[in-house]
Amino acid sequence: MKGSIQTGKNKSSLRNILVVAQFSSAIFLMIATIFAVQQLNYMQHRDPGFSRSQVVNIPFDEITYKKFDVLKQDMLANTLVTGVTGAQDVLGSHLDQSGVQFQGNGPLRQLTSTRLIVDHDYLSFYKIPLMLGKNFSADPSENGKEYIINESLAKELLKDDPKKPMSWLLGRNFGFDSTGTIVGIAKDFNFNSLHYKIETMFMYNQKDWGYSNLSVKINGDKAKNAIAFIQSVWDKDCAGHPFTYQFLDDHFADVYRADSQVSSIVGILAGLAIVISCLGLFGLASYSAERRVKEVGIRKVLGASVQNIVGMLSKDFLKYVLIAALIACPLAWFSVYKWLQDYAYRINISGWTFLLIVFVALMIALVTVSFQAIRAAVANPVKSLRTE
Repeated sequence: MKGSIQTGKNKSSLRNILVVAQFSSAIFLMIATIFAVQQLNYMQHRDPGFSRSQVVNIPFDEITYKKFDVLKQDMLANTLVTGVTGAQDVLGSHLDQSGVQFQGNGPLRQLTSTRLIVDHDYLSFYKIPLMLGKNFSADPSENGKEYIINESLAKELLKDDPKKPMSWLLGRNFGFDSTGTIVGIAKDFNFNSLHYKIETMFMYNQKDWGYSNLSVKINGDKAKNAIAFIQSVWDKDCAGHPFTYQFLDDHFADVYRADSQVSSIVGILAGLAIVISCLGLFGLASYSAERRVKEVGIRKVLGASVQNIVGMLSKDFLKYVLIAALIACPLAWFSVYKWLQDYAYRINISGWTFLLIVFVALMIALVTVSFQAIRAAVANPVKSLRTE
């Protein structure tokens, strides 16, 4: 008899431990899902510092890049197109780096920075604001002589002279040779994924080196017609070369596709964990109600209400959910914190999110347990006592 009681206690303890473990996993994954979705949404909607709306990118090959000027002229002849520019790279990709020289008041400095070879109207096209100086000149004689640096590179160049204003850099020798000068300083913008901090970078107006990408800004209200027009111009000017394009927004969606997949997978796992936890809790509630059927019957005979009995049967299970929350929340906070360190630009970890998830978990548990609790509470006490 004693061994039988001990075995029953062991089985009951194991059931309780399983319920706590299941709800711990569910709460952990629910918290992770919320923060993953918030971070993805933050990256997709954070202002990158330039306009990427309604921009169509068309890749050049070793032949078609020579047609840049004629393509630009022909496309701008139609109101379906509001802007055309060129560059050697697409924003959101890993841009190349180059070694350059800078001549300040001291010795010649050699440094490495991200570079972007662009058309003279690139900043205007993407609405990249200038902090100081002027934009690239459209005068062909200035081609290959003008550089625009970003704010981060300006700070790097002034690190040995922190008291000098950024405007001091304008007109200074900078670039690949002694003929280049800094003509402008652009406000920092996220030319890479938000996984990375904004690095030092410079833009160089050198059409003779050729562009690998044609960017076209279209009339968004007539996007279908605009694409058809762009293709007709391409087929005319670049006959025999396939026309392929991608919207810049779609390119950035590809950049963050892995993050989106992680968010989806964690969400699916959270859903499965909730279902499994509810099934486990439902089974435990059913088992407990059966074990306490005599106690419930006596309480009803003594005048206990249905609400009293439901509360009595439910509170023990809610206690297990709270224990699960105490286990899951610190682990989830640490995991989310470590995961967010992979992003240079990230959301804050809000304590309200943890409280909300715990509340949701309690409500899910309460609904799951209440079914069995109400069933036990409304049962005929005479029948249950007679059965016992």
